[in-house]
Amino acid sequence: MAECKDNEIAVTVNYRGLWDIPFITKKNETLCLPAGSTVESLMNSLAAKHGEEFKKIIPFCNPVIQGRMITPYERASTTLKDGEWITFVFGIDGG
Repeated sequence: MAECKDNEIAVTVNYRGLWDIPFITKKNETLCLPAGSTVESLMNSLAAKHGEEFKKIIPFCNPVIQGRMITPYERASTTLKDGEWITFVFGIDGG
């Protein structure tokens, strides 16, 4: 677990999908975020860390917390807790 400052929380991100994402080198990563951070601010932090390629796949990222998918409409209002795990499931398209 990451060593965070007193005013920060540690969250662990887990990436799941049917393909490898070359710019993400680990399946799990732990980040320190300011206390009160939301799913949306986490996604913005990940985009800043991983760059333009991550920004391109954000529309296909489905964040899941404790077995519940967080919809795009809930991302700004869903506050993260210290020690929380967020799984990003990357959707697929086709028919």
